[in-house]
Amino acid sequence: MKTKLYTRTLAALFGALLLCTALNGCSTKDDCNSSLIGSITEIEYKDTLKPGVTYSYHIKVAGFNGCSELESISAKQTGNSITITGKIHNKGCTCTMIYPIFDGIYNFKPETTGTYYLKFFNDYNEKFLIDTVVVI
Repeated sequence: MKTKLYTRTLAALFGALLLCTALNGCSTKDDCNSSLIGSITEIEYKDTLKPGVTYSYHIKVAGFNGCSELESISAKQTGNSITITGKIHNKGCTCTMIYPIFDGIYNFKPETTGTYYLKFFNDYNEKFLIDTVVVI
């Protein structure tokens, strides 16, 4: 009697595991796909710029694992202070534990003269790598 109960319990657990796997109910796709802000580890510093000209900043953004890829570079401006971030997309549940570095470009086009503070998000140091540029 105990053997039948044990066998039925084991069969029920195995069946639930198969059903969970078949329906992907154990983890959702959202569990394995996420977008996070990556750390900008290197920037190309600039000094004196001219208004109305687009300048390309070559930057490096750190990923989180082997499933990471660079999704986008974005900026938010408040006055003459601009915060630049790199968005990393992670896709997959089973990832290698490598920490890739991605090349990206941030295009900056100052419209007016003045001093600008470009703050590149960096989670490793002081939260930002800052380039102070003068537009004349």
